[in-house]
Amino acid sequence: MKQLGNLALVCAKRPSLLLEIHDGTASVYVGAGPDRAILSARWDNDTEIECIIHELNFGKYCTDANTSTAETQGQRDEDALWNLLLKHRGHNVGIVSYGDPDNPADVCLECEDCGEVILDAELYTLSAREEN
Repeated sequence: MKQLGNLALVCAKRPSLLLEIHDGTASVYVGAGPDRAILSARWDNDTEIECIIHELNFGKYCTDANTSTAETQGQRDEDALWNLLLKHRGHNVGIVSYGDPDNPADVCLECEDCGEVILDAELYTLSAREEN
């Protein structure tokens, strides 16, 4: 049930998403009109909700661009990771995996306070930050 709060935070940051919790189901409506998509899971199924969060952040429905990506655009590449991590200093963060627990499809560093994926092992290559 912990992931429901993370899903709410992800949806709150993106005006194009609508989160509805009704009759034991959490549904995220993406977009509007005939092209609207609906992602649904039982409100207490953390595994399914994690999959929805991952899809919203990195999958087909990440078109709004993550806050972390938008905020780091225009900065020097070598400072982007530094600034992204610095933004979450003092927050509760954790390592989570998606997919099969014994053979996960993805491993992420996520901020539990913001509901934001900070680093995704599928998307990032880490390098040392040079001192100015």
